[in-house]
Amino acid sequence: MRDAAVDVDTERTLIIVERLARLLGRHQGFKVGTDGSINVYPSSLPVRLPAEKQEGPPRPAKRDSRSGCPGDTRAPNARTRRSAARAAKHAQGRAQADDRLRQLAGKMAKAQRWRASQDVWTAFTRDHTPDALPPPPPPLRLNLM
Repeated sequence: MRDAAVDVDTERTLIIVERLARLLGRHQGFKVGTDGSINVYPSSLPVRLPAEKQEGPPRPAKRDSRSGCPGDTRAPNARTRRSAARAAKHAQGRAQADDRLRQLAGKMAKAQRWRASQDVWTAFTRDHTPDALPPPPPPLRLNLM
């Protein structure tokens, strides 16, 4: 009989805990003590996604670069020259792409302004045209006899 009473109490506690979990949501947590008490507390910060981790502060290099030392008089090797040339080429391509996008945006804005002015003109002509045209003049009759 005692076990049945404990099961009923446990079942009630579980129901309360489920309702509390639904009520609190993700921004708060809770802890159920052994004596049945429930402690509510704010939860920790949400877990950061990998993409968010990459946006953090830059990490220091594992070793210092030897190519940029102030006392270095060596000429850059072929790999460094190719890398710098490739980076310059990519930067130039990005600049050209930005220019093309800017020009396209300007053309689209110009077309929108033209369309808006046409809409204004169409509305103006609709509002200021007479509802009925005047009757045509009577035809001319020539008496040849």
